[in-house]
Amino acid sequence: HPEDVRIAMQSLGDVGLWQEALSLLGRRLSEPHRATPRMYSAAIATLRSRWRKALEVLEAASAEWDALDTGVVNSVMSVCVRAGLWELALWLLGAGLEKRELVPDEISFNTAMSGCADAGKWQMVLELLEDMCCKSVSPNVISFNTAMWACGKGDRWELSLLLLREVWLNGLHPSMVTYNAAISACGRGKQWQRALDLLEDSKANLMDPSMPTYVAAINACGRAEQWQHSLCLLADINGHRKMWPDMAAYNAAISACARGKAWRWSLHLLQEMKLDGHEPDAVTYGTMVSAFGKSQQWERALVELAGAEDRQRGLSMVGRGAAIDACGKCQEWEMALHLFWEMEEARQSPDIIVWNTAMTACERSQRWEEALCLLQQALPRADVTGFNTVMSACERPGQWQWALELFRQMRQHKLAPDAVSYTAAASSCRSAGEWQRALQLLSDALDAGLRPDVALGSLVLSACQQSGQWRAALKLLGFSSSSRTSAVTCGDAVAALEQGRCATEALDWLWRAQRCGRDLLWPDDRLAAAGSEGPIHAVMLHELLDEHDRLPAAMDAAFGRRLLAPGSAQLRRLTEARAGEQEMEFQGRRHGARRYEHMLGDE
Repeated sequence: HPEDVRIAMQSLGDVGLWQEALSLLGRRLSEPHRATPRMYSAAIATLRSRWRKALEVLEAASAEWDALDTGVVNSVMSVCVRAGLWELALWLLGAGLEKRELVPDEISFNTAMSGCADAGKWQMVLELLEDMCCKSVSPNVISFNTAMWACGKGDRWELSLLLLREVWLNGLHPSMVTYNAAISACGRGKQWQRALDLLEDSKANLMDPSMPTYVAAINACGRAEQWQHSLCLLADINGHRKMWPDMAAYNAAISACARGKAWRWSLHLLQEMKLDGHEPDAVTYGTMVSAFGKSQQWERALVELAGAEDRQRGLSMVGRGAAIDACGKCQEWEMALHLFWEMEEARQSPDIIVWNTAMTACERSQRWEEALCLLQQALPRADVTGFNTVMSACERPGQWQWALELFRQMRQHKLAPDAVSYTAAASSCRSAGEWQRALQLLSDALDAGLRPDVALGSLVLSACQQSGQWRAALKLLGFSSSSRTSAVTCGDAVAALEQGRCATEALDWLWRAQRCGRDLLWPDDRLAAAGSEGPIHAVMLHELLDEHDRLPAAMDAAFGRRLLAPGSAQLRRLTEARAGEQEMEFQGRRHGARRYEHMLGDE
């Protein structure tokens, strides 16, 4: 009977015997039974990520009469998603179903959305969610959950909250998975207050938050360095009648304390974890080492690492990486390299993250030769981050030739330079006074289809200005005026125009600085990072705080000084210089008039 065959295939698939499961498809069924779509779906489900075999089974089902339906294609899509082939899953959703005259259902769309979400294609997930409505397929809670997770991974916490609102508007009841997705998205955006509000909202809707919910909220507070609130959430779990903190909750709380440089509280939580009967794992000890490192306690970090490796009876990849990072932050590059090479001697190959951490430790201590040596030995596994780190290390010693050589080698190893790569290479050229090369790098970035960030534009402007090439800087402003304009760019523009004594143009750029606040809020900018990390966009943070009524008068004045003070000072000098010229011209004309009057008097 077909149902007996289906159950047998599921049992074989559970123990990994997929070949035996497929062999059952070839057996003849007793009359008058025929192979059913459920049989083929069960056979495909046993293949896990073997997508080629899944396509073969799909063709076999297409050849049989009445053995193919949408569910069989959905099973093949699931295999493709497990294999990371989200493009193939999308093809099956569209042309694959249309070719076989089948109509997609909720599971079809949800499977394709899951594949796109795993690949970080949040825009594609939202397009699929919209297509569901266009094709009269009603999205369910799983559809919205997948879209919210995708937006969260793409640092689009605002979209996740909008999708949560859409769940209610569509008459659906959100689950705790829905709230977990929203809380995680807010955590990635460092919106810890919104994360806590969502946790309370779930309780108000008579839902019982699960352990993953609390862990997501603890992580949200930890990323925003609100470790005190993380401890309060851990205490709430302890006061819960139905659950106790697990390893994930303790690790999240220890990580929050590490980010907040509260290493003593990390030690306290470690002891509390042991008292609760939890044995610390590699993540726990790695977080402890990181806690000491962030607090400039690199010696304690090494002691904690030694204790962790003694308990585990082997080297810890996570702990070693955290210890190397701790030594690097304290300028202890020799100890960082010692820890790194110990892994090589123990024949435990470091992953690329540990390689990059060791390069960063050398870069912080201005040891560009050691960083370069590490990069060469990391090839061909080196990634864009490693190249960017070593190029930054070449800036201060004036090794701009090496920076450009590494930039060239990136393409040889089939790595696409990003905006940070162009900025690092241009910064080395600026330090050496090579303004033409810096200008060429910006042109190459534009030709490559990259939108240069403020750091690169301001850096190349500064290089042109330092070399007295203010006309080249003005030519560059033709690009930045059509893309992003920032207070930093406007200040550099005024400086370049001051050098060329172009007061009118300088005044125009200063006014542009005053009105460019809204223009800076591009859709793909991370609003949460608009404050103190990376290139500081004062206008962005000013507008963001003002929009949410969190801008005190004192801070407002400080932002104004921060934004306009450099340009105002430069414009003041221009105005004074122009006034001096006008005064000299007036005195000359007055002296000429007196001479003419004297001549007339003599006549």
